[in-house]
Amino acid sequence: MRLRATSREAIIRLSRPVIIAWHRYIKPRLITQKTLLLLAFPIVSLIASIAILSPLLLPQGLPFYGDETYYIPWVPATVARYNLQIWTSGSGPSADILSLIPTLILVGLSGILGQDFGVKGYLLLMAWLSAVIPYIATKQLLRHWQLVGNRFQLELASGLSGLVCLLFFNNQATVAGSNSFVWDYAMFPLLVSSLILFMDTGRTRRLLAFGSTSVLASPQPFWPFLVGIVGVLYFIFALIQSPRSRTLLKLTKHSLLAVAISLAFNALWLVPIFAGYIFQAGSTFQLYTTQGLLTPSDLGFLSFWSLIDIFLMGESAHYFFWDHPQNYGLLSFSIPLLAMVSILAYYRNR
Repeated sequence: MRLRATSREAIIRLSRPVIIAWHRYIKPRLITQKTLLLLAFPIVSLIASIAILSPLLLPQGLPFYGDETYYIPWVPATVARYNLQIWTSGSGPSADILSLIPTLILVGLSGILGQDFGVKGYLLLMAWLSAVIPYIATKQLLRHWQLVGNRFQLELASGLSGLVCLLFFNNQATVAGSNSFVWDYAMFPLLVSSLILFMDTGRTRRLLAFGSTSVLASPQPFWPFLVGIVGVLYFIFALIQSPRSRTLLKLTKHSLLAVAISLAFNALWLVPIFAGYIFQAGSTFQLYTTQGLLTPSDLGFLSFWSLIDIFLMGESAHYFFWDHPQNYGLLSFSIPLLAMVSILAYYRNR
């Protein structure tokens, strides 16, 4: 009995500093306005993702729709068989290497949760990331350019950008059924923000963020086309803002480093693809061989939109926000008009 009383007293003495620290220091910081604002959008986007995907998440069994084949066994052998055959002698270039990261995530989740819940968890993760990543990217740029006045405006503007991208995921997950496009478009804002921040600041962590994000965007490798357009436009814009030789040298150096790091990070699939060009290899993925070379028109098709479609938030070949044929109307002009008005209001208030 004495031993029990002694051990109980020792536990109380040891836990007392922890309890005091929790009530005096940790708990007050967890419920501060700053913390609540930081957690607001991730929680809201998770709830919105569950609501959007409820037709796929609630029914029993594996989701099956569009072009996706979630019924195959998601085990480690699947990775070696489907995703790494590009490095097998005599196999030639293959598109399957591009889905390496999604396959690894599916294998991991299926191993932990089982096949059904693993696939549903993967879909939920993709939906959540397609909202959270644009939210983070927008917040980075707004802070860098100092475009908002207070923390609430920063969170609101960043959150709205994330919800818009989540609507695009709704189309891909429930209508078009092509999650590879989701990886590209979800990562695109972070690719752009990290590239712009690196071009401006030259910080190594921004460069590494750009390279890492490019790997995650590789399931649909037309991101260089989209990011390249943004990079060139920002190069010109920055040079106009500061037309000096020093600025030109800095932008050129940073642009070349960004290209080099993206090539290095994506060497796993770029090296075999280039080998396919050089040695005229044949493959089931003819787009990357000499039998069907990648052309600007191919990239234009894969990027979906024409210029007028982008400006008016319409899209001629697929559904964008909702399940009906996309036609241009009064609503199509509301988003670009609001964007232009907000820019004019910002310059007026400077």
